[in-house]
Amino acid sequence: MEGLFGVELNMVEIKQVSLWRAEGRHEECYPIIFVNDKIEDNHFEYHGRWDRDWNAEVERWQLVGRVSDDIRQDVLEHMADWGKTAPKGAYDKTDFLVHFTNGFSYAGRFDMSYGGLDGGEHFFKSVRSRMKFYIDNERPAWIPCSVEEWDENIKAMRETLAEWNWDGHPDDKN
Repeated sequence: MEGLFGVELNMVEIKQVSLWRAEGRHEECYPIIFVNDKIEDNHFEYHGRWDRDWNAEVERWQLVGRVSDDIRQDVLEHMADWGKTAPKGAYDKTDFLVHFTNGFSYAGRFDMSYGGLDGGEHFFKSVRSRMKFYIDNERPAWIPCSVEEWDENIKAMRETLAEWNWDGHPDDKN
């Protein structure tokens, strides 16, 4: 991205989003990975539970991969689609892992209610809200890491939020 006077701005972009709906209609509980096609040499990265795929012999899920030229819009549309069958007044657990171009990754659980929202926020607003929450608070006792690891993670999270290319995207209004 180019700023004033032709100076290159160092903005963080979303590289990949991995989702796994853990609750809900059986046919909608599967893993999917979105890869940002606008990032040069960007490829699918399989981590943790997203490194396996469906075994047809035992009729289990199959990993779905999607190359996306508008990753934020595609993820929001997919979540809205899943959200059509999510409960009202309750939620379906959806695990996620977001990789950013600066090397930072953020994982968590999105508690998806009807409409594909978590606490009234769409996926990316929820991710930002959670990151801001952790930055502004002390390390929860249940998080299994050292103080040094926590401090490193918070520093990377703070840098990611500061440089995340967020402005001017249609999903900002939701």
